Amino acid sequence: MPTLSRYLFEPDSVALIGASERPGSPGAALTRNVLAGGFKGDLFLVNRRHRRVQGVPAFRHLSELPRTPELAILATPAATLPALLAELGRRGTGVAVIVSSVVSGKTNRTADPYPALLAAAKPHGLRVLGPDSLGLMAPRVGLNASLGHRFPPPGHLALVAQSGMVLTPVLEWMASRGIGVSSMVALGTGIDIGFAELLDEFADDPNTQAILLCLEALSVGVAGTGVEIARSFLSAARAAARIKPVLVVRAGRGGDTVSHQSDAVYDAAFRRAGMLRVQSLRELCWAAEALALDLPVNGDRLAIVGNSRELGLLAADTLLAEGGRLARFSGATEAALRPIVPGATPDNPLDLGRDAGRSRFAAVLDILLEAPETDGVLMLHAPNALVAAADGAAAAIEAIERYRARGGQRLGVLTCYLDIDNARAVRRRLLAARIPAYDTPNDAIRAFMQRWRQQRNRIALLETPPDRSDRFDADPASRAGFFGERWRKVARSTRCFGNFGVAGDVRYLAANGGIGFDRPAHRAGTAGSGGSYGRRSGVRTRAAAGTGRQRHRFVGRGRRRAAAARSGTGAGSARAYSNPAVAAKRRRRQDYWTMSSCCWSRWRAWSWIWSRSSNWH
Repeated sequence: MPTLSRYLFEPDSVALIGASERPGSPGAALTRNVLAGGFKGDLFLVNRRHRRVQGVPAFRHLSELPRTPELAILATPAATLPALLAELGRRGTGVAVIVSSVVSGKTNRTADPYPALLAAAKPHGLRVLGPDSLGLMAPRVGLNASLGHRFPPPGHLALVAQSGMVLTPVLEWMASRGIGVSSMVALGTGIDIGFAELLDEFADDPNTQAILLCLEALSVGVAGTGVEIARSFLSAARAAARIKPVLVVRAGRGGDTVSHQSDAVYDAAFRRAGMLRVQSLRELCWAAEALALDLPVNGDRLAIVGNSRELGLLAADTLLAEGGRLARFSGATEAALRPIVPGATPDNPLDLGRDAGRSRFAAVLDILLEAPETDGVLMLHAPNALVAAADGAAAAIEAIERYRARGGQRLGVLTCYLDIDNARAVRRRLLAARIPAYDTPNDAIRAFMQRWRQQRNRIALLETPPDRSDRFDADPASRAGFFGERWRKVARSTRCFGNFGVAGDVRYLAANGGIGFDRPAHRAGTAGSGGSYGRRSGVRTRAAAGTGRQRHRFVGRGRRRAAAARSGTGAGSARAYSNPAVAAKRRRRQDYWTMSSCCWSRWRAWSWIWSRSSNWH
């Protein structure tokens, strides 16, 4: 059976219900985007009034479609949605994306419209995305079923947001820099499909290398309680973060105390799940570029090179504030840099002088890329009339190409060109060579540190607990010392469970450190033994002092008969039968049921004791 991602991002057929030509309507915008995207599958337009929409044949009813659409886009009035969902479900459609706004000024706000939508879809297994969704994009198959105004090229970044409008500036920025997208999804109200399911799908998607999330709160729609949604979200986020980077930006921190406390909870949950939190869309975009270009970062030691000392010091301040470190050059590196760098002993950040040109930048980059004490290089260039910005970009491209030709993959190089007039052309050249280019040093530093935090979090998620041989020693005496104290505390609270045969076990475990349950069975009838197990069935009994008669601890009439039968007295004993085979069968049956009752009662008592013993330390 096709998966959710198959229906959403690789459908064979799509039906746009509510296709229109009316300017300003969602149906017209969706029709225009779907037709312009170049979808490779079957596309069906549904309009109840017109036979052609924007020059393409249309159908008036779903029953007229030549085949069942795997994905349906709904842009019809809210009153028509339940009937359409029910009909799509009966036909076998996989997913329905509701772009229409269900709650508006014209609808009755006292009634909740979402349960009716789910009641129409769920009996048929139809999944619902939305309502109030901006739609979705799958550039790899040419599907643009959204209200967005830009359609990015295919790439390896997945975008997920509650409000799709927050993604439109991100898509605009990515399209301007040639960064591609594997998928884009706007959840809207999120009454059915949520963050957790999409994280699971993107984690298994080979075309997605990183996941970017924009959220406000998790408890949306009627997909479940807040606790259920939070639990599934954290589980899916932690699983995805072990495989690929997951970046998240959250809106709604607010200025009041409650909002601050709520944001602190979200922040702790993000860190616990291994996600990287960014504070703004700008930071999200710059971090996304580093992820899209697969910038190799294996540490936080950065070497800064530029044609201005003050610009390098400002970048160093940002690096230290973000928790990074300036790379300390070794003696060999300093000796190699000394003939190239003017002035005294080379130090980080490196000032190559305002007249630094192509050859000087290239020579320094060749040395730093081979230095083992650096984890990354930031190249800064301030515009001036002496050297063109294009010369520095060419030097960076040549040095990195030589480094890659030698098989170097350890270091990442970031660039920052502050020349507004020529920056766009320079950045295109750098991005074509898969070298990140940033507008300001702060953006480059933060992108570098986010990339390092992602690597660090991934390593932490894959770590296993250390071997505590000091606490789990193979020596029985050592184990007895570790567990004995806890069992002694348990023993003080088990007097009320004496009738369940627990107190004697606890006393034994406290004396032996909780290790082993095989203590010798005392012969029944021995005075002063305090308790024993029956020789045949192991039922707990007590020996009456000075006599050989055993009195069973349990008080039920059936259990008393079983104990009497086992001891050979009473009407229900085996002695009442003259046939030895019948007597043995009766005795085995009595022992079986007696032991079952005893074990069940003791198991219940032990469960209660152990669940509360952690509070007695």
